[in-house]
Amino acid sequence: MRFICPFVILFAVLLAHAQEADTAFVSAADGDSVVAEDVILGDNIRKIQTEYYRNLAGGERQKFVGTLLYVGGGIFTCLSVALTVAYVKSYREFKRTCQGDLCDDAGSGITLVFLAYGVSAGMLVPAYFVYARGEEKLKRADFYGNILRQRGEVSMSIRLFPVVDPVERSLGGILALDF
Repeated sequence: MRFICPFVILFAVLLAHAQEADTAFVSAADGDSVVAEDVILGDNIRKIQTEYYRNLAGGERQKFVGTLLYVGGGIFTCLSVALTVAYVKSYREFKRTCQGDLCDDAGSGITLVFLAYGVSAGMLVPAYFVYARGEEKLKRADFYGNILRQRGEVSMSIRLFPVVDPVERSLGGILALDF
């Protein structure tokens, strides 16, 4: 009895493994046998493709918006510096020619200068974060793209379209490559 138990356990394990190996193949719709791993990973591949395209589109969009904010912030920064120089010149002239009680008034020009600096800072600070977030999404899209390339799931097709022109009596074709 002591010698039979290890053999029964061994054969039970082998029998279970053999049943598992037999069920590892699933019949596809066209009759070909497909490994179950590919059936299970098919949904994951679709999710990875969805994440790839979503991150790629979102990353490009956020980088574009970040670039626009950088450009707008740069323009407003230049405008702010120009307004500061113009305000300092006009204020010096005002102080030099001023007579009376109104000489302590700084004028409304300083409000415009601070407003321009506020707008430039309000554009440059979010630009940094939006652009960085776009870069992150593009890196994530690259990661998903590498997974798809390793699995060979990136679609590529070659098409040949015939062209028939009965008026000119010519035949031809158009070669199309899709990646």
